[in-house]
Amino acid sequence: MRINKINNFTRRSVFFLISLFLLPLGMPASALLYQAGGSIYCMEEKDSTWKNIGKGFEIQTNTKIKTDDKSIAVIQINKNVNLYMRSGSILQITAAGQKTAVTLIQGSLHVTSLAYVEDFIVSGAMRDLKIDSKNCLIKNMNNILLVSVFDGRVTIKDREKGYVISQGNGSSIAPGQSDLQMFSLPYPPVVEYPENKSVITSGIDLKWTGMNEAILYRLEISRDKDFINMAKAEEVNGTSCGLDNVPEGEYFWRVSSISRKNLEGIFLDSNTFVLQKGSASLTITKKEEVKNMTVSSDEDLTREPIPGENTKNSIIFGTMILLSIIILIVL
Repeated sequence: MRINKINNFTRRSVFFLISLFLLPLGMPASALLYQAGGSIYCMEEKDSTWKNIGKGFEIQTNTKIKTDDKSIAVIQINKNVNLYMRSGSILQITAAGQKTAVTLIQGSLHVTSLAYVEDFIVSGAMRDLKIDSKNCLIKNMNNILLVSVFDGRVTIKDREKGYVISQGNGSSIAPGQSDLQMFSLPYPPVVEYPENKSVITSGIDLKWTGMNEAILYRLEISRDKDFINMAKAEEVNGTSCGLDNVPEGEYFWRVSSISRKNLEGIFLDSNTFVLQKGSASLTITKKEEVKNMTVSSDEDLTREPIPGENTKNSIIFGTMILLSIIILIVL
């Protein structure tokens, strides 16, 4: 009798442990809003309105995420894959967990991971892309996919066969298009001015080298090294760009090339500069003579004594006292 009770207890314990192991597999997995710069919005599966969300928000399956024209979002999936959403993008998490799938409805998605991922699908423009890459960029521009592969490869699934975009190449994919072609990605430009870690006290004029295969350049300026809190992000037609009316502080900036096929190349490592306002001007007025001198806020403004000045003042003061005593005696 006692042996039967022990066996029953053992079986229950085993079933309990197995259920604990299987429980997470049966639950709908979620993604995480890992970083947020600006206003980020979500629309859940059974809702029809966008609501503002913040860093740390758990994104359930079939939820849409949107960035406005000034915000950046980083969605983390399985603590391994980061989905960097540029401004003006809409993304839907269609599956998460061991088999991850997202749909890029509009905008740009930069996919990065520490290791090659399996069964990761990005959909858009009626196409499915199997991601075997640690670094790639996918854009959905007017229902046309622009894919740039910086590492690994991306396979475009088709009814009859798959097309592979290898490292260093890209492709433009329209709905129903069958004659897909690969093109080499443009090389990144080299920063010319300002030099890395420069201190700037006046207007900012950023310059970089021109690339033969580029027709545009993407310039990004951020307050942080992860390029989340953007000061400026735009496509520039030229090799320089000014930056006005920005607060003091440290900035990070980088530039990429965009080819005639509208394919964007990789960024080089970002450079930094520090913006400091010029020294304050202090004006001292004495009779009709005006003197300008520039000082810092923490500079000691006390005037050093002129050599012999104190001795001269003492002699004058003593002479005046002696004359006063003589006048009193005479009177």
